[in-house]
Amino acid sequence: MKLFTKTTIYYILISFITYLLIAGTFYIAVKHLIYKEVEEKLKAEKHDFEAFVKRHGDWTKSSYFVENKIEIQKLSKFDTTQFEDSFKDTIFYNKYTKEDVPFRELTFYNKIKNDWYKIRIRKSLIESTELIRYITLTMLFLLNIGLSSMFIFFRKMSKSIWRPFYNTLDKAKKFDIKDDKDIQVSETQIYEFNELNDVIKKMTGKMRKDYLSLKEYTENASHEIQTPLAIINSKVENLIQCENLTDKQVLWIEEIQNACFKISKMHKALLLLSKIDNGQYNASELIIFNEMVCSKLEEFEALYHHKNISISLINKGTFQSNIHADLADILLTNIIKNAIVHNQSHGSVNIEIKNNSIEVSNTGHPLITAPEKLFERFKKDKSSDSLGLGLSIVKKIADHSGLKVEYRYGNSLHKMILSK
Repeated sequence: MKLFTKTTIYYILISFITYLLIAGTFYIAVKHLIYKEVEEKLKAEKHDFEAFVKRHGDWTKSSYFVENKIEIQKLSKFDTTQFEDSFKDTIFYNKYTKEDVPFRELTFYNKIKNDWYKIRIRKSLIESTELIRYITLTMLFLLNIGLSSMFIFFRKMSKSIWRPFYNTLDKAKKFDIKDDKDIQVSETQIYEFNELNDVIKKMTGKMRKDYLSLKEYTENASHEIQTPLAIINSKVENLIQCENLTDKQVLWIEEIQNACFKISKMHKALLLLSKIDNGQYNASELIIFNEMVCSKLEEFEALYHHKNISISLINKGTFQSNIHADLADILLTNIIKNAIVHNQSHGSVNIEIKNNSIEVSNTGHPLITAPEKLFERFKKDKSSDSLGLGLSIVKKIADHSGLKVEYRYGNSLHKMILSK
């Protein structure tokens, strides 16, 4: 989720909660004030009632309280603990409008002549209720306008404030370490964004410097290592031609030659991985792997005939992909050679080509090492004397070219699957 979207969601959530709290508080406050006003009027009516009774000594229904509802009930017994005024809401049916009408009722007790009476004075709440409704709706309408205006303002303001950040982010996404120029970011009026821009400029600058240093080191190392290796191989060949060598000396010379061969092979593999990382194989073309697989099988014909390995090639489709031609060649070479070299005598290699995958399965002894580590550098089966770089090169080329490679084992078959 984007930062802007998340802040917007938080704003809407907080605004909604604030809206409910303000609306509820406002409604309660307005209702309280109106009820207080009604109760004050009812108290005034009570004082008028008491004054009338005191002045005339009796109560005549038709003489007073024309506008108000009043109910007087004579008490046969009167408990002084009940001598307390109380307010409550009540509803009466209006025979003229034929609907229930809300009233606010004041109950109090008064002595008329020698008897105690329970008096209820009521005042209609219709006007007050309508007033509360109109005031609340007006307030909610204005609050909606205010919150909506704030939301629109917040969106525009946030876009304006965060625009330098997204500009920097976009430039960081487009930054290529192989470009000759540093990343260019604009100065802003926001301190934090300027700090971020400075960090990104320093970081990308250091990355380019390290990349160029590593690239230069790789190129120099590649050139410099070849010379001493060639000299060592030349001297070893001269030693082999010498006479009067003991068997032990010949063994030592063979070990030196094998070690040089391994170093040369490892050097080429690591150099290839470094070139892929440095983006020296970015060019690509559409390669049809079916033809290349057939070519590789012809190339390794002597090898699998020597081990009496049977080869089965099944074409169920055409596997093609945009990839650098040299990388495609190395990729298939390593996969097919791995299936032959790590096979057993009189074993088999089965290659099945589909539109979306190439499956190479071979017989062989079960793995001793963990399968998930096969694609790591210098990780190999403990029973193998290989360098442990072949499958790491396969994985690197597949990732670089947008392909997938995975290993499976089942039914005594090792299976390497290359897919889109």
